Amino acid sequence: MVRSGTPLALLRHFPTDWNVEHRLQGRVDRPLTAGSLAELARLALPAPWDAARVIASPLTRAVRTAEALTSGPVPTDPRLIELEWGQWEGKRGADLLADPNSGFRPVEDWGWECRPPGGESPQDAWDRVRPALAEIAADGRPTVLVIHRGLIRVILAKAWGWNFDRPEPFRIKKAKLCPQALPGIAGPERTSTRSRPDLAAGRARRMKALILSTHLMGSGHLVRAAALARGLNARGWETLLITGGRPIPHLDLGGLEVLQLPPVASDGLDYKTLLDTEGAPVSDALLEARRSAILAAFDWFRPDAVITELFPFGRRMLAAEFEALISAAHAASPRPAILCSVRDVPEPPKKPGRAADAEARLSRFYDAVLVHGEADGAFEAAWPCSEPVQAMLRQTGYIADPLPAATPEGAGAGEVLVAVGGGALGRRLLSVASEAATRSHRPWRLLVGGADAVEAAARLSGPNLIAEPARPDYREMLQRAACSVSLCGYNTALDLIQSGVPSVVVPMEEAGEQEQLIRATALARRKQVSLLREAEATPDTLAKAVETAIAAGPAAPQAVEGAARAAEIIAAEVAKLRSAQE
Repeated sequence: MVRSGTPLALLRHFPTDWNVEHRLQGRVDRPLTAGSLAELARLALPAPWDAARVIASPLTRAVRTAEALTSGPVPTDPRLIELEWGQWEGKRGADLLADPNSGFRPVEDWGWECRPPGGESPQDAWDRVRPALAEIAADGRPTVLVIHRGLIRVILAKAWGWNFDRPEPFRIKKAKLCPQALPGIAGPERTSTRSRPDLAAGRARRMKALILSTHLMGSGHLVRAAALARGLNARGWETLLITGGRPIPHLDLGGLEVLQLPPVASDGLDYKTLLDTEGAPVSDALLEARRSAILAAFDWFRPDAVITELFPFGRRMLAAEFEALISAAHAASPRPAILCSVRDVPEPPKKPGRAADAEARLSRFYDAVLVHGEADGAFEAAWPCSEPVQAMLRQTGYIADPLPAATPEGAGAGEVLVAVGGGALGRRLLSVASEAATRSHRPWRLLVGGADAVEAAARLSGPNLIAEPARPDYREMLQRAACSVSLCGYNTALDLIQSGVPSVVVPMEEAGEQEQLIRATALARRKQVSLLREAEATPDTLAKAVETAIAAGPAAPQAVEGAARAAEIIAAEVAKLRSAQE
């Protein structure tokens, strides 16, 4: 039986002269440049990968990279060799694209069966490398593979569920590890992936925080967890963000260490039914693979703080994996601080006993609760808290990445920008907005989320209207918009606060949801924001609300600095625990 959760890291070899010239190398055995050798002499594998075994592709450029990082000979495996590019080897991609007879096309148009003349397809490469990965998984030892961009792309494609049918949802860079966990690689064709920590010449150990978060519909939970991780990194921490929701290609997680579990999603607002990437109910094997990967990551990362995002206030269907992590943390010596990270307004408990269950877990396992909002009583009003739990609450203030710099000109300038996040929520609002655009003299742009965003956007058409999948530059576009129309999730609200743009919020109220309405009601006290209840949102009322918001004018942008406060609180909780343990 294959052992699951085996830590694996992928590293691309350092450049050759053909890399510098942007030529396809494939099986051609080019040496490293002098500059690569000089740079490698200053680098080493970072902890914990410095204690892992290293295996290389048999090509010289990979072997020399591996030897430089380990200061000794390394074993090679022929199954780790680069893709065979056939007649394309030695040629530049730009030249091949310019030749209509070459058959070459951009990677997002390959598909798994794209095969160069005389070469091999991505599927051929996967069939070749998969047995090697299965052996690594069965062995169980942490392993670093020094290989090639093409082969790394194939492995990560399986990890992310990417089918060479759109731009890559990941990045492969020089001197960046692509760590993974191998949950049953010889079974389901899925792996987990973690983004790229730098190679380093050696450094003092930094404080470490492990954050576990799973978004089930939109992208809000992942966005907030990433902002917390960036806030910790900016203050000298090393963080590992474990995410269990579906990858969101337009969301930039650059600069973070991210472990992508085999993803799950909810069936709409039915949180009792979890689906895999094929839309089928999740299997016990997939859930076990997730738990194993989480525990393996905890073992080799050895954090000083463990942070569960939302749990135990939510994610009850995934309680087993959260509790497995918490139990491992409690059994560790020294024990890490254990904290819950939750937004400003949790969804009020709908069933008797749910609040009591959450309180029991908090009292037994947790040191503190990070509430990412202001000390205005909104949290306590939404969720009943006993005095012991109230004593655990730590208000951090709002937490979000700062808005990117934006010029006055560019996409979104002067438009009514309608966005509903990275998931499939808000489809009714998008439909209403497409009709409202016909009643407006302004240009409207609708950004569509979800796995079927391309198809859903194509169904929305009309005058004054652009409909397209969610974009990574949304937060920049927002600052140029004449008006924003959106739901009122946590991250959306903070984008509006930071931008000051005139806004109409239509909070989600499906299935009795109250969290967004509570937040929207508070937000509507600001000059810039108009609240339109979901039941009252028609094309006419939305078009009028947009003009009302624009007439009211923008508000002064407000900085959001909760990440710095959260880092201080986490450090204080770790210090308090260490003092008690001593």
